Amino acid sequence: MDDKLIILFDGVCNFCNYWVNFIIDRDRRSIQRFAACQSEFGQETLKKIKPFHKPILIHLC
Repeated sequence: MDDKLIILFDGVCNFCNYWVNFIIDRDRRSIQRFAACQSEFGQETLKKIKPFHKPILIHLC
């Protein structure tokens, strides 16, 4: 993926999916990109993040 903002989210959470779709529908400039934490990309990204950042992402996911 390029330099656009990537938001990791819980792909099995209906609440998370609702908000992802809500944002996508309103993001006319395609500023954000989304990846489920459960996806291959999401798992690889979570492994690369420094340990002290992981809890923040987990709360967002």
